[in-house]
Amino acid sequence: MTTPDLTARIADAHAVSAGTYARVRAELAVQGWRHSRKRIARLIRTAGLCGRASKRWRTTTVPDPLAALPVNLIRRDFDLAATGSNEWL
Repeated sequence: MTTPDLTARIADAHAVSAGTYARVRAELAVQGWRHSRKRIARLIRTAGLCGRASKRWRTTTVPDPLAALPVNLIRRDFDLAATGSNEWL
């Protein structure tokens, strides 16, 4: 297959696959055209198309600042006195 034909197929797959490189490559593989990831990326850039970045992670849960602290059921005390931290019991 010539490069212009492959570029046309890539443009079609790019429109269908929301612009992600992996989906473009997978769509071409389903059609029987197996090419390397780098070649697909190069031809996408050459065609003036751009790949879509994955969605950024966001914090969706914000702790309530007025909520009460949980009860210490184990009753461990991690506070050390500054003078007795290096002494053996």
